[in-house]
Amino acid sequence: MGMLAKAAAGFLLIAAVGLGFLGGRYLPAAATIDAVQTTYQIQAIEGTVLVCHPGQTRWQPLAKDSAIYVGDEILSTPQANVTFAVDDQSTITLSENSMLVLNAVGATTELHLAHGSLDAALESPHGLFFVTTPHGRAEALGTEFTVNVK
Repeated sequence: MGMLAKAAAGFLLIAAVGLGFLGGRYLPAAATIDAVQTTYQIQAIEGTVLVCHPGQTRWQPLAKDSAIYVGDEILSTPQANVTFAVDDQSTITLSENSMLVLNAVGATTELHLAHGSLDAALESPHGLFFVTTPHGRAEALGTEFTVNVK
């Protein structure tokens, strides 16, 4: 192979690797989050509540038929709140001016309340249920509780 052919082959290889890298970075985020959809359903929503899905950088309005994913950041604006139905008998309500992140949902539920207020009414018995805050971590031992972060 001549020098020019080797240089052209090297250029094509570098271009292919670069395009593959860039193409992978710009795949739609929905393709990466479908596998981690939660069983949470929006039971009620008042006002403007925003959601930012994992791997995305823009906030979108949350609607009653929105899909909820593990890793979602949920932000309730002033005079807004949202209630999630968990299984058939449990609910979680995020009050106004609150920010919640769903870290893990399932046999063990792990939520992070960055600020605001969260009310939970869990069926009895329920699996492990934790709410972390900037001030510590709380475990739900009973069926009804409130967590506030000021």
